[in-house]
Amino acid sequence: WRWTAPTSGSFTFQAVYSGDTNALTSTSAQDIVIATTSGVPIALSLPPTMTVGVPTTLKANVYPANVQGSVGFTLNGTPISASVPIVNGVATFQWTPTVAGNVTIGANYTTNQGGTGSTTNQVTITAGPVSTDVITLTQPGFGTWAPNGTYTVSNGTTINFTATTLSGAAVTLSETGPCQVSGLTLVVDASNATCNVTASSPGGNGYAPAKYGYTVTTGLGQQTAILAAPQSGRVNVGKVLTMETPQQGDTNAGQNIVWRITKGKNKICKLGFPSSGAVTLKVIKRGQCSVRGDAPGVANVWAPYVVVRTYQGK
Repeated sequence: WRWTAPTSGSFTFQAVYSGDTNALTSTSAQDIVIATTSGVPIALSLPPTMTVGVPTTLKANVYPANVQGSVGFTLNGTPISASVPIVNGVATFQWTPTVAGNVTIGANYTTNQGGTGSTTNQVTITAGPVSTDVITLTQPGFGTWAPNGTYTVSNGTTINFTATTLSGAAVTLSETGPCQVSGLTLVVDASNATCNVTASSPGGNGYAPAKYGYTVTTGLGQQTAILAAPQSGRVNVGKVLTMETPQQGDTNAGQNIVWRITKGKNKICKLGFPSSGAVTLKVIKRGQCSVRGDAPGVANVWAPYVVVRTYQGK
């Protein structure tokens, strides 16, 4: 009986005899066979062609997958990596070719139990990359940031970028200055400052690594407030509107909002300040009533806050 392994991995075989008039049924002990692309317990997974100056990931699969140990990678028999731990049967190492030509990439493994093995693959390394990778960094709702561009962002702003590259490689962000980055998220938590943001791609697939720089100037933060004040519109005469509840009245910067009537004061409408701490507005006559709430800014940090409502008494 002949059998061909469909994939790399561990396969268990067992023979079962169904018995006859001369012998009883019986089952053999299990036999485990490890199948690899190289015919030994380690196999390399490499692109057939690499490019000078373009990082590539060397991957070694060691069988069985639960083996513990490390792998060292070689170029024409010379080590190019330190010992790389085997994790779930896999060891990877990023390497950048420096010379074109036909080379031999090797992988040698050692298990914690003293087992060893090796394998090699032939690879062609071509001359320098066709071009440098291209990074597209996009701010949702705004658009793509231009390399070397300068952008003004308010204090307290969080931007969740999306990023793509021609190589298909992942983009990483880094920053120098008072801003913060995590993944593709930029957090601006300073005013009147400059942050230098860098988007980086390791390249690959024929593209060289790329780095794009952006300058972020941080402006004054824009204060916000949660208020009960209804949106502008028509209001029945005699109706009392709540502009802010007792729990409201401060901005996100902790600044108190002060209300005043800018049109129709005591003729069309009147502010009320009940003991509860709320602020109300009563429409007492037909006509237009304009009311405004102001909160002071914080020097060099927050801009002043203004909210305006216009009601038409009917």
